[in-house]
Amino acid sequence: MGNKGSFNPLPKYEQAYQQLTLSDAADLKSKFRDLSENAETISLDAFCRLPSVLNSTYFRKYIFPKFFAALDFKKDSVLDQEEFMCAVAFFRSSSLDDHIRFLFLMYDTGKVSGSGYLPKENLRQLIIDSMIAAQKEEVPLQNMEFWMQLFV
Repeated sequence: MGNKGSFNPLPKYEQAYQQLTLSDAADLKSKFRDLSENAETISLDAFCRLPSVLNSTYFRKYIFPKFFAALDFKKDSVLDQEEFMCAVAFFRSSSLDDHIRFLFLMYDTGKVSGSGYLPKENLRQLIIDSMIAAQKEEVPLQNMEFWMQLFV
């Protein structure tokens, strides 16, 4: 189910950098250093330890890896500063349609990853994950503030 020719909606690094002011770019580089603990990259394990808007084992085990994989457009199993800046620029300035494309990208995996089609099992998992997300209770304020400072 889907659209042949699915694409990654994240902007290229040059486009992302142009969307940011110099002070925003410097601030994001500093945040990346903090999040990566001064390393060159952030691993999936480190990413899953970041404060979560939906702080649950289910999200850390099933949804965060999909989110991380969609952000990892270099497909090297880590997020570097370039991927991080592209992600932040995307979520700060993208449209609802772009967010839907990104969600689709998160579940466009399997035998023919990036095919532009969601196999029934992936569509089923997207629906299950959405239903679980909708049932979560109130988000801890400190976790919401962490993500809002990053993306707003």
